[in-house]
Parts: sequence; structure tokens; C-alpha cells
Amino acid sequence: MGSFGPELFKTSVRYTGASLGYQLSAALGGGLTPLIATALVKWADGNYWPAPAWLAGLALISLIAAIVAPETRSRSLSEEIG
Repeated sequence: MGSFGPELFKTSVRYTGASLGYQLSAALGGGLTPLIATALVKWADGNYWPAPAWLAGLALISLIAAIVAPETRSRSLSEEIG
């Protein structure tokens, strides 16, 4: 993660882009996921299966995002793409 996130942004906004993405995902994931998981367990009358299903869904979304992210290995640092 230390190099994956920053590589997705051009050099002029690399620090801001990586930091903003990290901070927003931490706030949304860390703040809303426990609330959503609790609501799902309550919705399922105390059965816990919806909470792991929710987390598996989030993991699937993360996997898809990592797969469709552009490869930056051959891009020059001086290129302003993005």
C-alpha cells in the first residue's frame, strides 16, 4: 500500500491524492462499517451471517479496484498523466 496508492497520481498531486484517499477510506470504513454490521445483525434477528457477508462484499470491491487500477511501472515520473 505504501507505493500502490501514490503511484496512481501524477507527481504534482501525489502526496495529496494518496493522503486524501487513505484518510477518506479510513473514516468511511472505520466509522460506518461497525454501524452497518450492527444494523445487519439486528435486521437478521441476531444471526451474524450478514456482517461477514458485508465485509466479503467490501473485500470484493477492493479486489476489483486493485485489478482495474492502471499499471504505472513504465510511466516516467516526469510525465503529467492523470
